[in-house]
Amino acid sequence: MYTKVGQVFMSIKFLRSYLKLSVLLFGLFVCAYSLYTFLTARLADNTLGVAKAVGLTEDAWVMAGANPQRTSWVADQVPTEAQLSSNGRDGKLYPLWYKPIGPYIPNKVQVVVGNNMVFLSTARGLYAFDADTGADKWVYATELPLGHSPTYHVTNFSAAPKRLYVGGLDHKIHAVNADTGEGIWTYEAKADGIGGGFETNPLVLDIGSSVYIFAGNRDGYMYA
Repeated sequence: MYTKVGQVFMSIKFLRSYLKLSVLLFGLFVCAYSLYTFLTARLADNTLGVAKAVGLTEDAWVMAGANPQRTSWVADQVPTEAQLSSNGRDGKLYPLWYKPIGPYIPNKVQVVVGNNMVFLSTARGLYAFDADTGADKWVYATELPLGHSPTYHVTNFSAAPKRLYVGGLDHKIHAVNADTGEGIWTYEAKADGIGGGFETNPLVLDIGSSVYIFAGNRDGYMYA
């Protein structure tokens, strides 16, 4: 008799422990899911906010990694729905145009899209092509190779509001008019009196009423 009562008691105790553990795990799951939802929403808001701030949509690829968060994701679908429908949804990519480029293109360079143009850093300067046809738009020539992809940014400046910022192995950050390819200004790295080349994609942000450009350099300094 006592043995059966003890078994029943142990079963109830085990059941209570199991229920407490289940409630605890469920609570942890709810907290984790809520945190994930919150962070995902914030990231999406920040990404879209930056896109809106520079006068673009969330499907614009304006810098290496697409956006300041470097998510390498945009809402634009490739292939498009029309291409998928016309080609039997075979999952292949169908080139609209291609362009042979003479100068060397570093393997880390990504093409950047903005202002209905495609921008490409090379060993001989910055190239711009028509995004629809691939036709040459302009070339911003440099004596030394550019170090990484440019960043396209729409400013509130009255003169040349659409700009590209790109670093080079000439120790300089170049600001270029995105419409014409004309140079606006250059900044030379000399933090240690010698400086180094820029091999990073500049991060460009609107902070208050000012535009800030951040770029790491081979001399070990971060420039802003």
